[in-house]
Amino acid sequence: IILSKCDEDDKHQRWDIEDGRRWRPMDDRSLCADIQLVREGTAIRLMDCSGTDRQRWNYSGGDGKDTKESDSSDKSDDKKKKSSESGDDKKKGSDDSDEECSDDESEEESSSGD
Repeated sequence: IILSKCDEDDKHQRWDIEDGRRWRPMDDRSLCADIQLVREGTAIRLMDCSGTDRQRWNYSGGDGKDTKESDSSDKSDDKKKKSSESGDDKKKGSDDSDEECSDDESEEESSSGD
């Protein structure tokens, strides 16, 4: 989806900001995106966040190609197993479930696609 300015009369476009870190669409409370990594006009894919501060999410610079993934801490053990079995090296940060994603690195990647 593309995040854009919200229309307050359209529930599909209204977003809550929670804890200063997450956008949540008003009509689906199970989906969220890390507000520090997405900006207006950025193409992202929202994933089930299971109510945690660390979600699995993808974002791209508008070209449709995913550039980063983050794992949910409550599902990190399963994802680590799948990652190591499949040899998926795109999952930066999934090896250490206690490590937060770096804002500097991700903002740099996000802005480079514009």
